[in-house]
Amino acid sequence: MIGRGAQGQPWLVGQIGADLAGTAAPSAPTVSALADLVREHYEAMLSEYGNSVGVRVARKHLDWYLGAAGIQLDQPERSALLAGDDPRAILAMLPAVYGSERRLAA
Repeated sequence: MIGRGAQGQPWLVGQIGADLAGTAAPSAPTVSALADLVREHYEAMLSEYGNSVGVRVARKHLDWYLGAAGIQLDQPERSALLAGDDPRAILAMLPAVYGSERRLAA
């Protein structure tokens, strides 16, 4: 029943499980923790699929993280992040995009 609700917020499953168990639910990641989580997830996808396929597979996840955090990017920055093919350039963008105060909601 969680399905798409957890896209971009993988911690949601743990929060719901804790709530159902009657224990304290873990909080959503802070701004800096979200940047680290996205970086780790991106690097894991590159490791799993290789750079060529990994950057394409990761695009939807990066977009889901943007949407879940309420981050709005201008079109050139959004295109660079979601359509870029250079993993090093994308990794360099992640702290500025996901670790900034642009985050509007968790």
